[in-house]
Amino acid sequence: MEAGNGIGTVTDIEEAIESEGEVLAISLDIAKAFDGVLSSVQFRYHIERKVKLASKEPGALNRARQYFKPDHRLLIYKEHVRTHLKYSCLLWTGVRP
Repeated sequence: MEAGNGIGTVTDIEEAIESEGEVLAISLDIAKAFDGVLSSVQFRYHIERKVKLASKEPGALNRARQYFKPDHRLLIYKEHVRTHLKYSCLLWTGVRP
């Protein structure tokens, strides 16, 4: 790179393109290592904890229903309960985020 301005020269770009194969190989190695870790991790405890936490929220909301209008209760439900389970379906299906 040229000193001071942070802009790469043509030779820097050419070197980066030539070394792209190495970067790709390193990325693939990291992905393989991640797959090994992901297959050994069990999400059962995490999912059970999220479901338990999410199931407590409607009870608390129901006890406080006299203080909120129906529209507000729905909004609170969507913001508090759904946030606990937002990405759980990805874990249940085994899809990587």
